[in-house]
Amino acid sequence: MRFLYNFVILAWGLVNLPRLLLSKQKGLLKAKLGINLPTFRLSNKPVVWFHAVSLGETKAASPLVAKIRKEMPGAMVVFSTATKTGYCEAEKIGGVDRVFYLPLDLSWVVRRLVRRLKPKLFILVESDFWLNLLTEVKLAGGRVVLVNGKLSERSYTRHLKFPRFARRLFGLMDLLCVQNDEYLERLQSLGVDNVAVTGNLKFDIKRRQLDSKGKAEFLERLGIRGGKPVLTVGCSHPKEEELVLDQLVDVWEKYPDLTVLIAPRRPERFNAVAELITRKGHVLRRYSKLEPMQVGDRVMLIDAIGVLDPCYQVSDFVIMGGSLVPGVGGHNIFEPLEGGVCLFFGPYMETQEELVKLVLQAGAGEQIRPKEIASHLISCLKDPKLQDKLLKASRTLVDSTRGSTERCYKKIEKAIAL
Repeated sequence: MRFLYNFVILAWGLVNLPRLLLSKQKGLLKAKLGINLPTFRLSNKPVVWFHAVSLGETKAASPLVAKIRKEMPGAMVVFSTATKTGYCEAEKIGGVDRVFYLPLDLSWVVRRLVRRLKPKLFILVESDFWLNLLTEVKLAGGRVVLVNGKLSERSYTRHLKFPRFARRLFGLMDLLCVQNDEYLERLQSLGVDNVAVTGNLKFDIKRRQLDSKGKAEFLERLGIRGGKPVLTVGCSHPKEEELVLDQLVDVWEKYPDLTVLIAPRRPERFNAVAELITRKGHVLRRYSKLEPMQVGDRVMLIDAIGVLDPCYQVSDFVIMGGSLVPGVGGHNIFEPLEGGVCLFFGPYMETQEELVKLVLQAGAGEQIRPKEIASHLISCLKDPKLQDKLLKASRTLVDSTRGSTERCYKKIEKAIAL
């Protein structure tokens, strides 16, 4: 099985090699190919290794990293990720000793990496299940734990087609902490034991909240004055920015003061979105170039990493990207709710099923079709009571969903002691 698996991974890597070459991220390319595997000075410290595929999963891990650091002060905590945004976010997490990119899951590559680290505990965040990596960790004597786990309907269906592989893969895990009962039932139907529902770690993320002075200073930095309504389009993907800007034409006819902040998901798309904004007839203002908006400006490009949280906090409305076009599956819609906004997201949220259910059941946001963006924004701008209703529901939801970190750590303690 592993021979065939190695062949598939190698073929997949060759197919994606041109994309990596075009990305001009030499460090990521070399890391993926296992050319420059990281080295570590471990002494006798036990190693706790976190792995999260990208930005959202990395953020979700941060409260558990803090808990591990507090409860295991003598451990070395390392963090691997698969994307540049995930890497940058991991570097911001306090208590992480080393951050690196995970190479392709080829047995001879990950074996060298695992032997260098010798992890006592490997913590996988949400998904990104790799057979060779998990196998080598187990062979090296480490414990494998899944936290904030989920298994989408699409992934579940795929695993049902290869039950032997699924049993082998999930059987390598000592503990699976999942977000809800639905994920638990899917895993159990695949023959997986030792699964526990511990909730969603993303609800425990402690974000720096701006006070009234901080919000005023950030708005001044953006050049937004006079109490103008603000809309943030967060984590947007190709075609979504154009779709939103086209819908906003009708909104601006009635509410010309609406200011829009566009924050693309990936930094390599900043220039392409800048060109789009100009092509649509708007004056281009870029956050990274200290270009505050002037009278008559309506759109600012947030072309910097780590600015999305304050954008949410000074916004009245948020449209979550990754959900308006198929192929992405959505992003974390809980983050903007903590900033206190009226939240809108599209129909393509397959990877965020748990969050969608929570938000819709609480009435804390609205799932809309792309062509409904204008009408929903206009309704909220026209009716302050509708805005207040959404905001109150979001605050109630945020307050009711804490505690996943503690539940998760208690399970991990038992897994380590096995």
